[in-house]
Amino acid sequence: MHSSAGTYLTKADLSRAGGGRNTTWVAPALQRSDQILRGRIGFIDIEEGLSVHYSNAVDLHDLHTEAEAPPGITISVFLEGDVEAWIGPMRIPVPGRDADGCPGAPVATIYAMTQPEKFLRQARRGCRLRKVSIGISAGWLEQNSGFAASDADPVRHFMREHLARRVWTPGA
Repeated sequence: MHSSAGTYLTKADLSRAGGGRNTTWVAPALQRSDQILRGRIGFIDIEEGLSVHYSNAVDLHDLHTEAEAPPGITISVFLEGDVEAWIGPMRIPVPGRDADGCPGAPVATIYAMTQPEKFLRQARRGCRLRKVSIGISAGWLEQNSGFAASDADPVRHFMREHLARRVWTPGA
């Protein structure tokens, strides 16, 4: 699913766009025709085991959602946003706002999961989220990236540690 910058997306739009991702809309109670976001989002399955999710959208509600995140590695770059999100017990770092209300510095994260975990998201009305996330399964890495080379040992080790994570400030 792709949407344009001024587009309003409904609960039905987001449910269709999820591509099989089972999302539970916890609160508030919204109808399928209710508008949820204004902006651009996309969920792209490039091939089996490799996907991209992007967002440049403003939340229209204080919205709590839950979904199941599959095993694998996720690389996320948050350019702007103040949303609370967790993978299992691990909070996902986002730029947020400083004491003066100005946007914080972008944040990048890579994390690994050896088993499915619950993904929780608590959005705030009026907050913009600008991000890109790449999901990579262990199977895709084994088949497509020269993963057999011994220099990939650190990645293999990282992938075997459930909820392993690294956070950094991305450069320009």
